[in-house]
Amino acid sequence: MRNTLPRRDPYQDWLDSHDNRRAFSRADLRSRSDDRAAAAVAAGGGMEAMIAATGLRSLDNVERLIDPAIVAEARHHDAVQVTANQLGLDAEPA
Repeated sequence: MRNTLPRRDPYQDWLDSHDNRRAFSRADLRSRSDDRAAAAVAAGGGMEAMIAATGLRSLDNVERLIDPAIVAEARHHDAVQVTANQLGLDAEPA
């Protein structure tokens, strides 16, 4: 006598495949700190403005806890400001 499992219905297989856990997306992980950082960067702020807005107190914390796209935009604002200062311009961040 063979011990075999009953054949599974394809619908059961489909349900099982859709029940599997999925990794959280960045949108699922969005926090109030992300919202505060995004507002500071949207106002033209850089890394220091993000730290002040979120209260995270260090660049390491910001880089670990804030959405990388927001951090990249803040770094861009800082780079624009540094370039403007080197050229002697009073530039607003892009």
